[in-house]
Amino acid sequence: MNSGFRIRPSLCTLLALASVLAPGVEGSDSALPSIDLVTNNGFCANGVWGSTRWPGDTRPGGLKTWGSFCGKGNDNVGRAETRDFLAPSAINLYLAGYPGSPGCRLILKNVESGEERELTLSSAPREEWHFSTLPVPPEWIGKRVQFIAEDHATGPDGWLGFSLPILPASSLALPVIDTSTLPGGYCPDGVYGTTKWPAGGRPKGVSTWGSYCKAGDKDTGWAASLPVNADSYISIYIAGYPDTPGLPLGVENLQTGQQLLLHVSTSPGELWELRQFRLPVEWKGQLVRVISRDQVTGARGWTAFSEPLPITLADKALGAATMFGLMVLLTAGFLAPSIAACVLAARTSASFRGVENLPYLTATALLILGFTFWICFSSRFWTPDTSLVIGFAGLLAAGAILVYFPIAKRRGLGLPRVSRVALTAEAARREKVLSLSPKRRWQVLILTWGLAAIALLPAIFQWAAPPPYAGSDRYLPIGFGYFVAAAICYGIYRAESRRLTRPQAVVLVLLVILFTGLTNNLHSFNVDQATNYFPDPNRVWQNNVHNLVMRFSLEVLPHSYRFLPNSIVRWMQLARIDFDSARDLYRLIVGLLLFYSIYKYARLYCNYTGALISMLFIAAVCPVTFEHYGGQLTDPLSHLSFVLAFIFLETEEFALLLSTLLIGSLAKETVLAMAGYYVLFHRKERNYLLKAAVLCVAGVAVYFGVRVFVLHGMMHYNQASGMMPDHVWENWQNGEWQEPFLLTVGALLPFLALGWKQTALALKRQALFLLPVLFISGLLFSWLRESRNFMPLVFVLAVIAGGYLSRQLTDTLKLEAVRESDTQPKAEAPLGV
Repeated sequence: MNSGFRIRPSLCTLLALASVLAPGVEGSDSALPSIDLVTNNGFCANGVWGSTRWPGDTRPGGLKTWGSFCGKGNDNVGRAETRDFLAPSAINLYLAGYPGSPGCRLILKNVESGEERELTLSSAPREEWHFSTLPVPPEWIGKRVQFIAEDHATGPDGWLGFSLPILPASSLALPVIDTSTLPGGYCPDGVYGTTKWPAGGRPKGVSTWGSYCKAGDKDTGWAASLPVNADSYISIYIAGYPDTPGLPLGVENLQTGQQLLLHVSTSPGELWELRQFRLPVEWKGQLVRVISRDQVTGARGWTAFSEPLPITLADKALGAATMFGLMVLLTAGFLAPSIAACVLAARTSASFRGVENLPYLTATALLILGFTFWICFSSRFWTPDTSLVIGFAGLLAAGAILVYFPIAKRRGLGLPRVSRVALTAEAARREKVLSLSPKRRWQVLILTWGLAAIALLPAIFQWAAPPPYAGSDRYLPIGFGYFVAAAICYGIYRAESRRLTRPQAVVLVLLVILFTGLTNNLHSFNVDQATNYFPDPNRVWQNNVHNLVMRFSLEVLPHSYRFLPNSIVRWMQLARIDFDSARDLYRLIVGLLLFYSIYKYARLYCNYTGALISMLFIAAVCPVTFEHYGGQLTDPLSHLSFVLAFIFLETEEFALLLSTLLIGSLAKETVLAMAGYYVLFHRKERNYLLKAAVLCVAGVAVYFGVRVFVLHGMMHYNQASGMMPDHVWENWQNGEWQEPFLLTVGALLPFLALGWKQTALALKRQALFLLPVLFISGLLFSWLRESRNFMPLVFVLAVIAGGYLSRQLTDTLKLEAVRESDTQPKAEAPLGV
């Protein structure tokens, strides 16, 4: 079924997967919706004392923080103001330093009246971030307000730090630019005197407006262009500094009242530049106008824009040709180092010329390609349009590599035909027992994809949850959920009673129920009801994140890419089940399927006793992984997809494997790494090249397709998990990851060493494949202390441990039986013999 184990292609492919696929591994918990600063003098990002700690040493992902401990330390002073928002009943935010001390103030400003009121704290948080809830004056609730931080203190303790307020969606309902007042502060051609047009001069008949008028940088106000019919893009000239806080540039839909903030990555300054911006698809054909606002009175406090330029067919053709040419050049740039590395490897190692050259060369090429692609994503100098081009260029380069090597005829790179080896007797037995008939396989596939499509409907159509039932009405839908769980248990018993004795089938079902209930109960106590991150229990945060995921909110990336579990829970909410009960039912049903799948996976390699021991190990290790996380819905379904992938890899059920990877990636994209495992270790299967290409292309398509769907464009590096490149060193230095790692992976690794010779080859491959992949991806894009990310490896090691202990038990029983037979008195021989 599989060829001999080799470590070198594994390491190469692991590094490639860590570079290309790892951006999808779970990071830290994301923050709730926030806002931006419009004015800032004296505050800097993350400007706090160097030893300031977060609760539990875990910073919420995506949380923006500012502080006055900047260039001059305690002596730094300044003032920062957020944009307007509708005041909720309380302001929730993280604070550090000495707010409330003389000179360090937190202020809430009523925009309508101009009145300012200081927000007071009972005690200063000092050198530790505290989550604080500051009450809002009752008469201000629902009014337009601004949050302000001031630091006029110098000397010891003369600093403060704050996060941008965490606000409900209702408070962020204000438009980006307030157009309710009369326009003003802008004038025709209002730019700095030395501002130049690009080569070719100013286009004829183009009108421009700018905020550099009579008062220069001190002019403030807003302006708008004449309306035009929206296309897919809007093309305008801009000048000045529209990327400065307080100088927003946007597009307003006059038919719906919606506003879209235009992201300007770098300001053109004293130069007119032509920029194109993508518009929402549903806006096409509707009246829109460009709007701009100036709230800045300091240096570089001006911006300018032109009326929208019509995009002609010639412009579109030229843009498409330019884009295609750039893609070709970038593709060549990506391929050049990959091809060079493969040629060098082929010339320096004779092993590349043998039957094993495909994984070596492909792994080498993907390593270089992934490293180059990672550099591009991690660079802060790429604009969104450039990143889009690079993304397509990377896909073209990857496709070219996959096509090139199988058909290459050059010396040292040619690929010999690989025939399928004969199955061993054990593999044939497993195939006969576990493989499905063609009719049953089609039935399973249709049912699987049909249920997945139905499950995704609430997310795709953004169905909101109605109010849950209260009182006795709630017991009927909840009871139906428990009936489904009971039906699953009965199905397990019916299926296994055909293979096992009745007592064995009963014991199996009881253990599945026991282990599921045990892990879920510990999860409820240690995670759902815990307050390790927020003042309210984590279940409140879980509900908030769940609702944001169902709206594909970018505030909770990367959770928004993993909407399948949330969509399943939303179906239960549509049946008027409250979120807590729906979450628990989801964990119960998926947990039952998970432990049964673990049993089936273990039975491929060990006996009944060994499979039960494997389940016991997983039930014991799983609660250790509950530390350092807030209880996202993704983990149970993600773990189930990994175990099913392990089963279908061993039984060579390719259609089910492909379905598992694609559907499972909507719970957590990490499972797509198993496509790399297939490419590396299953090359002796029939139609290997076709299957490998299908897995890779489909995996890449669903990975990027989901991100394009959620982001409405290509993904940037910091949209993967909220981590930046400097996170790697911080992650490695953090001293909290060693103990969870030792209590999960480390606790079971000795069994791999002890039973190495007797352990099935597939299990050794999976263990040595997943260990570096999960560790490197956790180092780069997550937190190593979040040991739940290592659970797929724990499943493999638990099966190895169960098989080893069951063999030891069997050998011990045989030895005892031999000893008992030797100690029995022998019968005396009859006379005459």
